Amino acid sequence: MDSASEEKYKLTPFLKVYGGYAPDRDGELVSIKIKAPTPMLVAMVPSSVANQLHARPEMLEPALTKNSCQQRGVQSQTFQCTFNAADGPQSLVVVPEAGEKVPHKNAEIEFFASKCIEHCALPLPDNTNVSTEKVNP
Repeated sequence: MDSASEEKYKLTPFLKVYGGYAPDRDGELVSIKIKAPTPMLVAMVPSSVANQLHARPEMLEPALTKNSCQQRGVQSQTFQCTFNAADGPQSLVVVPEAGEKVPHKNAEIEFFASKCIEHCALPLPDNTNVSTEKVNP
């Protein structure tokens, strides 16, 4: 099963937030695709942080300092990030890079996450005393 979001929107100098993605399992892979007429910043941040960014856009740079899922200055790119369930809900933020002229054109953003539906359990540690042999009663 897959979770996807795709949108074309009129570019503005303001931050755009796509929220509410929560990883199902550790190591879940998410693909993000951007196509824009001007260099953009694209990043996944905790939803709790993203929810505050409209009121306090100055928080964006500090939020990105420890963030591994981001691309800067991109106009046409697809990239992937890996998430852990312990990271909690994540939001995708998209904004033109600071100082860039924002044309009256459309930007396209696509977000794609594969959801695990079979064999999703994490492997058991090697030191468990679990037997996989069949036992006849």
